[in-house]
Amino acid sequence: MYDFEDSSLDLFRLIDYKQTDFYHGLNREDDFYNTKKNLAKPEHRRKKKWPTYDEFWACEDPKPFRLMASEQAEWKKFRRWLRNHLQDIEESGFDYDTAALDKYAAGLDVCIGDFEKDD
Repeated sequence: MYDFEDSSLDLFRLIDYKQTDFYHGLNREDDFYNTKKNLAKPEHRRKKKWPTYDEFWACEDPKPFRLMASEQAEWKKFRRWLRNHLQDIEESGFDYDTAALDKYAAGLDVCIGDFEKDD
């Protein structure tokens, strides 16, 4: 879940509604999903493995999200802005990981830092 928050108001919240094993529960063994009965069903009705929270956010496939907004929020304008902003970022070739590492590298310790970097 990613929050767009102001210090005083919670206007928007973008969530991964029912997309991970956090909602559906832990996955079972592969044999459970590969039974003849399950595979005979149409794909949208089959029991399937759900990704973990980290796997979901690392995935590059398009996924549906839910946008929750407070009563005062102008959600149509926000949705339009978010779509345009994401399109601009995608076209610019912006790499968030590089930008974040440049900004926060000094504050990282050996446990979460860049292991390939020689000090």
